[in-house]
Amino acid sequence: MFIMGACVVHKENQHDVNDSFRIYRQGNLTFYIHGKYYLESSTSGTGIKKTASWHTDLTETEITKKITEYWETRIDGSQHVWSILHSICDEPDIKKCSQMLKSAGLNMVNGTLAQVYDERGHRYDLPVFVINKPLFYGKPAEEKKVEIEVAKEFEVVLRMAGKQDYVLKVNESITVKQLKADFQQLAGLTNNVRMFYNGKEMKDSLYLAHFKLKDHFVIIVF
Repeated sequence: MFIMGACVVHKENQHDVNDSFRIYRQGNLTFYIHGKYYLESSTSGTGIKKTASWHTDLTETEITKKITEYWETRIDGSQHVWSILHSICDEPDIKKCSQMLKSAGLNMVNGTLAQVYDERGHRYDLPVFVINKPLFYGKPAEEKKVEIEVAKEFEVVLRMAGKQDYVLKVNESITVKQLKADFQQLAGLTNNVRMFYNGKEMKDSLYLAHFKLKDHFVIIVF
């Protein structure tokens, strides 16, 4: 079974009346596991990567971020083992995956990566979304177009933990992507950054006019 810390809901799948799926939630991620029981009715992958099929309302970009966050936030067990499991999930050759698992002295429950034990008996539960891709992703929401008659200029405060606040003069006709580039140059950063305003992440493709910013509004940077 999947251990996701969430209730199981049986529901009819609108795409296949003969199938059903269970809703699982992990943090703010919601996805749908197909089949009445584990590995029944609809499966994805082969060998040790065989899991129940799943789908999601999130876009491929959003799921990719969730997968990255998952691997970056593993704190229990051995980091070495987590690194091996990460490599196995990314490896397309099933035979090589089995060899990697055996070489690391890891044992599976039910013959799949969904639940693995190391030599010390510590258990590693892998959610289906890091093992196999979904049957389909959600569609990106259509962004409302913002008409810019006269582009305004104003100053925004860019706040990043461990650094001083940066005040940047911007034009609301520029995109978030351009704002990120300007900030990286100003702060001397080489890594990509993420920006949040009013608790929501600012998408690269949107113009600043979309957020209705005013002088000295604070944007949080990670």
